[in-house]
Amino acid sequence: DARFENAGTGMMTGLELEGRLSLARVDDALTGLKLGGNLALIRSRVELDSAAAAIQTSQSRPMYGQSPYVVNLSLAYARPWLGELGLYYNVVGARIADVGTQGLPDTYEQPQHRLDLALARPMGRGWKLKASVANVLDQDVALVQGDLTVTRYQPGVSASLGLAWAPAAGN
Repeated sequence: DARFENAGTGMMTGLELEGRLSLARVDDALTGLKLGGNLALIRSRVELDSAAAAIQTSQSRPMYGQSPYVVNLSLAYARPWLGELGLYYNVVGARIADVGTQGLPDTYEQPQHRLDLALARPMGRGWKLKASVANVLDQDVALVQGDLTVTRYQPGVSASLGLAWAPAAGN
């Protein structure tokens, strides 16, 4: 039986850095190749009031579902004959998936490294072909409570192929 209660007070601070670079700046042979990335560092805390603290194990803890960091990296190649082909990496820090109660520790979803591959190719007259393979690494998702792994599963790799149409601007 899960129940949600708001904390008495909470605080979140963070910093986000982002950068993009066209590798054509390094060498003309690398025209169309782009690197990108961002990093977010987040500190969150909630302070529970006495009623919630009587049930929950930690009176002060990070916010539910809030990771302490997020990293995104991308490598994309764009050419008129190809469209854009991209490789995208993402990892988030451990985050609370279930708040501990009655002396049991909080359950944390462990970091999972994710790699996606995507192609977007314009086909003309507003049509665009889109193809992707998501979660190429297919790493396990692990939920850990203290020293005990309570759940472990593989989310699987997925692929999609689609055709989209958007009217040209001004029509």
